[in-house]
Amino acid sequence: EQVTQAGDPRFDRVYDISQSEWNDAVIERFVHHQKPIFVAGSTSANDHKLIIDLVNNHSNNRFIITPHELDESLYQTLENEIKGEVLRYTKCGETTGFSNTQVLIIDIVGILAYIYRYGDMGYIGAGFEKGIHSVIEASVYGLPCAFGPNIFKNRPAIEMCGLKLCRTVATPENLNEWYDELLSNNDFLELQQKQVMDYTLRNKGATEIILKNIFK
Repeated sequence: EQVTQAGDPRFDRVYDISQSEWNDAVIERFVHHQKPIFVAGSTSANDHKLIIDLVNNHSNNRFIITPHELDESLYQTLENEIKGEVLRYTKCGETTGFSNTQVLIIDIVGILAYIYRYGDMGYIGAGFEKGIHSVIEASVYGLPCAFGPNIFKNRPAIEMCGLKLCRTVATPENLNEWYDELLSNNDFLELQQKQVMDYTLRNKGATEIILKNIFK
């Protein structure tokens, strides 16, 4: 009787971000009339080993990659090893044409949580290091996600993997298989997106519970 189960207020935070009015002219031109859009967030060199292979195996699709660090060597590796055209966000402007561009690298910080709204599926970085970054920043927009195997401290990732809405991947082959499964059946992709969104919305509300208990 002395305990109230509130939940995780991080869900409320990402929901508030998802409902905010935010758009970006460069990104919107890049994704315009293009499907699907794959958004990889907070990625590291270990993640890029898988992502580069995925990009090169799907030359007709578009990818947004947001490395976790502002690291010139990461940008150069992506530019050198990806076969298609790669542009950096900071080098794009109002007149940039994206007709032949396959990959847009986001080389600034602070906007990743907003960029996921442009995606259809995603990848969360750091699963080959100390543990993945926020998966709910992407799931609040309904993005099924893949990530490296270290998810043991990330409850939402564990739960969504248990529901088969997200997937851990250890090799480029694993990532390609997951991606192709989503691409091959649009009904399945839309169902996954709906279920990911439903999971995230079910978990919001903790902030209101906490505040009511503080001020009652």
